[in-house]
Amino acid sequence: MNAFLMQSMLHPVYALEHLLVLLALGLLCGQQGWQSIRWTVPSFALALALGLVLTRFIPTPLQASLILLVITALLGLLLTLKLSLAPAWVVVFTVPAGLLMGWDSALSFLPGMRLQTIYTGLIVIGLTATLLLSVFAVCSLALNKLWSGLVVRVLGAWLAAAAIMVVALSVFGLA
Repeated sequence: MNAFLMQSMLHPVYALEHLLVLLALGLLCGQQGWQSIRWTVPSFALALALGLVLTRFIPTPLQASLILLVITALLGLLLTLKLSLAPAWVVVFTVPAGLLMGWDSALSFLPGMRLQTIYTGLIVIGLTATLLLSVFAVCSLALNKLWSGLVVRVLGAWLAAAAIMVVALSVFGLA
C-alpha cells in the first residue's frame, strides 16, 4: 500500500507532460500576481478532481498527452510575451489542463486491489498536483521580481520550445 501511495504521489512528476503543464501554469499564475493565483488554484483543483473521477468511468482520450503539450506551448508563449491577463483568461487555460491531466492519470486496476486503494491513489495524485501548482506559482512570484521577470520569461521560452519539439516529433512519428 505504501509503495502504491508513493507512486501516486510522484505521478505528476514522472509524467513529463503533466510536470511541464504544471510548471507553465504555475509560472503564468505567479507572473500575473496573487489575484490570478486565487482564481487558478481552486479552479485547477476542481477540474483535476473531475478528470480524476472520469478515469473511473470513461477511457482516457487518445491524444491527452499531446493536448497537454500544446497547452504547455501556449502557456510558455504567454509567459515569454509577459502580457497582463485577467484572471479569467488564466482560468481558460487552467480548466482544460486540469481536466485532461486528471483524465490522463488513470491508475491501473490490479486483481485483488480494493476500490478504496484506487480512490486513495487518485486523491493523492490530485493533492500532489495541486500542491505542485501552488509551489510553482509562489516561486514564480519571487522569480518575477528578479531582473524584471526575465527568469520567468526565459523559463517560459524553454517550456514552449520543449513542448513544441515533442509535439512536432510526435506528429511526424519520430517520438
